[in-house]
Amino acid sequence: MKDALFAAIARIHFKIINQIKVSCDLLIAVITALSNCTLKMIDRDRMTHAVSAVEQYDTISELQTLNDIEQIKNDALNIGEWNEDHEVRLNFFGNILCNEHDWDVEQVERYLHDIIAAGPELNIED
Repeated sequence: MKDALFAAIARIHFKIINQIKVSCDLLIAVITALSNCTLKMIDRDRMTHAVSAVEQYDTISELQTLNDIEQIKNDALNIGEWNEDHEVRLNFFGNILCNEHDWDVEQVERYLHDIIAAGPELNIED
C-alpha cells in the first residue's frame, strides 16, 4: 500500500512540475517576443545590432580562445621554453575548444601540436 501511494504521489508531483515548467517556458517565450517587438519599434537599428551580436557571440568566444592560446605560445617564446603553467593553460583552453566550441579531440590535439611546434624547442628530460 505504501509503495502504491508513494508511486502515485510521485507521478502527480512529476506531472505538476512538468506543467509548471511548460507554462513558464511559454510565458518566457511570449514576454520575449513582446519585448523584442517593442524594442524593434523603439529603435530598430539598435535591436538589429543586439541580435547580430548575440548571434556572433559563439564565434567571438572561439576566436578569443584561439587568441589566448596564441598568447601562451608567445609567452613561451619570450621565456624561451615551455613550462608547467603553459601546459596547464593549453590543456584548459583545449578543453574549452572541445566542450564549448564542438572541436573534435583529434582536431584540438593537432592544433595544439602545431602551436607547440611553432613555439620554443621542448627540453625533454629523461
